[in-house]
Amino acid sequence: MVQLGIGSMAVPDGSHLSHLSLDDPDAQKVGVSFLRQGLAANEAVMLVTSHANLEKFVNLLELGGIDVEKARAGNLLHICKGLDTPQTMFACISQKIAMAKSRFRLFGDMTWVKERGWGLETTRQLEEMGNSLPATPGRLFLCQYPLSRFSGQELMMAVETHRYTVHKGALQESPYFTLN
Repeated sequence: MVQLGIGSMAVPDGSHLSHLSLDDPDAQKVGVSFLRQGLAANEAVMLVTSHANLEKFVNLLELGGIDVEKARAGNLLHICKGLDTPQTMFACISQKIAMAKSRFRLFGDMTWVKERGWGLETTRQLEEMGNSLPATPGRLFLCQYPLSRFSGQELMMAVETHRYTVHKGALQESPYFTLN
């Protein structure tokens, strides 16, 4: 089991999970805690977020004692504002995984897909690409969907494409998860 950095929550190594965030403070707390846990363990960490949220996450990491520039220079922290297609985004993630010297953890603040104009099926395509990777030890993916920014269909897609979901401080295995 791998600690998420969110309370005492842990998931099997290689997991791909979602967080359905209630509001901005919940989203920021979970995201920063997850990232800090990885950086504290000397894991390679990737933050994918919208342009609008990037500064918030970076500031909160720095307030928590993370030297963001040093982590980036040491290839421990990779930051991306999302790319135009699922294929190019998946290729970028795969490249960062290959560069990792040890463990790799990805935090996707999925608001970036809205900024890029992605719809439900395009986002689903990326999530399913993530599931196409074998659940290899040493990798952990957390995709965050704010309830206020995504439709019911999009949130249901998130639950269907992630084996585990964090919501209201609880971790649950999804009964709707299916590998396609």
